[in-house]
Amino acid sequence: MAQGWGSRRLWTFVGLAALLGYVAWIGAPYLRSVVVRDAAVTTWINTTAAPIDGFLGSKPLHVGDSVGKGGLIATIENPLQDATPVVRAEADLNKAKQHVRGLQELMTGLEAAAAARAAMELADAKVEAESAEKILASVKSAYETAKFQPVKAPPDAYVWSLIAASGDFVRAGSPVATWVDCSFMLVDVPVSDVELALLRTDAPARIVLEGDPKVRDGKVYLTRGAAATIGADDLAALAKGRHAGIGQVLVQFEPSAADIWECPIGAAAYVDFPDIGILDILRARLRL
Repeated sequence: MAQGWGSRRLWTFVGLAALLGYVAWIGAPYLRSVVVRDAAVTTWINTTAAPIDGFLGSKPLHVGDSVGKGGLIATIENPLQDATPVVRAEADLNKAKQHVRGLQELMTGLEAAAAARAAMELADAKVEAESAEKILASVKSAYETAKFQPVKAPPDAYVWSLIAASGDFVRAGSPVATWVDCSFMLVDVPVSDVELALLRTDAPARIVLEGDPKVRDGKVYLTRGAAATIGADDLAALAKGRHAGIGQVLVQFEPSAADIWECPIGAAAYVDFPDIGILDILRARLRL
């Protein structure tokens, strides 16, 4: 009988150890995220493309520069732009001006009747010259627009990368630079698929950035399962805790003026979802 009791105790301990091991396996990612701040501050990467074929100007903004009020990152020049319309418009204007000068010179030696007719012709010639000037201005504007085009981003955006260097030839539509908007902040949070299933869009979150004791309020912006996480092509920084088999939650928070100025993309962070605890995760895994 003592042997049977000992056997039952053994199996009880084995079962308890297995249960504790299972609980540790399920809860380890959750507990690790508490100890190791494996989330990261991030935002969307935006790409700006070349509006025309041409060469990138000599003084583009550099990585980390803030875009000014005009939104200019760089200028593209197409030296092969056809200038024939400008040359023709200039020739037409010169011809019209010569006609005006000729009539003016002619009037000095005419009698009254002939001078009156010449005056009417001169007035028409001046109208033609004024029209030629307007046409030339319009043609020049169109030529300058086609030859020089700005590469732009929203004011106060930050240049994240330059894909083309100064002097490079780029095709219309090809990417020239990427930029980020630090007034829109996200946190990339790696979570287990079990925890992911418990989260809903706009669920509350509490965020602590590395080196800053301040607790920021946020909300769930987007969730993705482990098989469909958003990567470095779209996000400026990825959580250091991200690896295969881990789901993804993007949490949005409102940055302060200091946050926008510092733009702490890539900073480590810890995110807590107050509506979900370790017991909720265990119950979901055990389907209780």
